[in-house]
Parts: sequence; structure tokens; C-alpha cells
Amino acid sequence: MKQREIYIATPSISGDLWAGYHKSIIATLMLLTQKGYQVNHDLMNGCSLIPLARNLMLQSFRESNADTMLFIDADLSWPADAALRLIESPHDVIAGSYPVKDDNTRFPSNWAKGSTKLLKSYGLQGGFLKISRRSVERMVMEFPQLECVYDGKKMVALFDTMIVRGKIDESDPFPEGQYLGEDCA
Repeated sequence: MKQREIYIATPSISGDLWAGYHKSIIATLMLLTQKGYQVNHDLMNGCSLIPLARNLMLQSFRESNADTMLFIDADLSWPADAALRLIESPHDVIAGSYPVKDDNTRFPSNWAKGSTKLLKSYGLQGGFLKISRRSVERMVMEFPQLECVYDGKKMVALFDTMIVRGKIDESDPFPEGQYLGEDCA
């Protein structure tokens, strides 16, 4: 049986890793290795634009042999089995939600009505996000207009900010003109 390859991508503007992240990533790498996964852990620092860092890391994932990408932000902590649950989920795109880092404890995701254990959401956070190669390649095919070049390197800007222009469907909660960050967009 072919060993599954996982690509873990962590963008960090300053290059600093939070102590909680450090403990969590070590435990996660140990657990994934124990479960038979081959893991490529990519840390990108010094890129002041998180959307650009996510897109560059996405391109590196596309150029790798990994079949699953896991974005984990440098200022998060998590139990190792939470990362394993995302990776082993049959869903092509799935995320763990966490509170916004501000004075109020709130979760930014917009949960769809009628959801059960797994919640359908319009607008997931990208800081703890699994995305399959199949879904990435499908998005690349669906949005060829997002192909671009940065510093001589071809990439697809799937993770970019946007302003809402039209509804996805009747339950889409975002109003016309709403600004969305790169992960939600």
C-alpha cells in the first residue's frame, strides 16, 4: 500500500512560532509518522502578505507528491488527534474552527442551518484547514483567471481577498459588497 503524503504549510510573517504551536506540531508530526504518513512540513516566513504566502505554499503543494494539504497557522495550538481527524476525513475541504483573536470570544464562521456533527459553513478560517489535491485541481480548472506569476513563479491565487459580487445560493449569508479575507474567500 502506498504511503500517504501530507503537506503541512505554516505561513508566519515574522518567522516566530507560538510556543503552543511548537508543542502541537511536534506531537502532530510524531502521531502522523506513527500512523504511517510521510509528512512534508513547510514553514514560510518573511512574507508580509498572508494571501501571497498561502498561494505560494499552495503552489509548492501542487508541485509535491502529497495528496493532502493542511494549513496550520503559527499562532494556533491543537491536540494532535484533531489534525489526524482532519486528514482522515473523507471530505475534500474541512477545517477546525477557533475563536477570532480579539477582545470578544467569537467564531467567525457562518454555519448553515440544518447541520449536524459536521457543520456546513460559508466562510471557513484557513488557519486549521485540510484541502485535498483533487479539490485544489478542481478549483484551478474552475478559476483559470486566477493563474498568475509572482517573482517569476507561476501560481494560482485561490487564497486571495475579495469583495462579494452575487450570491452562491439562497443560503449564502454574505451581502453584496462584503469584504472577505483570503481564507474565507
